[in-house]
Amino acid sequence: MQAREVTQEELVSAYQEWGSSPAGSIVLNHLLAKFGFISKSTNVPGDPYGTHINEGHRGVMVYIGRMMAMKPEDLKQPKRAETEEQHDGEF
Repeated sequence: MQAREVTQEELVSAYQEWGSSPAGSIVLNHLLAKFGFISKSTNVPGDPYGTHINEGHRGVMVYIGRMMAMKPEDLKQPKRAETEEQHDGEF
């Protein structure tokens, strides 16, 4: 059995519904504290691999934040490459 393809609108709605639920809010805040690197550096002195891993964690959290903050009009704009989305600012 093959899974149905989800539209971008459905995906954004699911992220937002999850994040605004009481349980989702608890999980989201935990993930932000553990992997968000909002108030701390991703740099691991002397360990470029550790820094790279931390940046990967941060990138996931930036993506989740963007999905949570997305508005319907944002879905009508042309889609950018994933690499551009990952590196152009905070949520």
